[in-house]
Amino acid sequence: MRAAVRSAAIDLLNGYKDANPGSLLQTYHARPATISPPSAFVDAIDEPAITWTNAGAQRAPLARIRIVRGTFSSGDVAEANDAVVDGFIDYVRANFHAAGPNTIVVVTAAEDEDGWIPEWIEPPSGQAARAYYSTLVTLSGEGLFAALV
Repeated sequence: MRAAVRSAAIDLLNGYKDANPGSLLQTYHARPATISPPSAFVDAIDEPAITWTNAGAQRAPLARIRIVRGTFSSGDVAEANDAVVDGFIDYVRANFHAAGPNTIVVVTAAEDEDGWIPEWIEPPSGQAARAYYSTLVTLSGEGLFAALV
């Protein structure tokens, strides 16, 4: 199930990128080794609640997508980021069956993080870790995303 959630998230990112040239340079299935804004990736797949019944476990994974626009929140970077986040939310709304005909995918949250530092990327020797202006977008859904297994 987690693979299906990740696949649907990256399909939506790639679809948005292809429909809006220049909006994102790269998209990644997981956290990349390096970041070259503007880019986006699946930052995490979370399952905050798994419900157990006699029929099995009901799982509803959340895909957390990180959109990285630049290295600081200047007016230009913030406006460009707003346009990409708004555009991606609209793209998801228009393509709500992206994960399959029996699935509805929706954006349930979007949080800006000015000064976000990717803790898994080692800064060059003698340099401070680079901080980015990014937005964490959460995808949720029904159907495939919340199937009994």
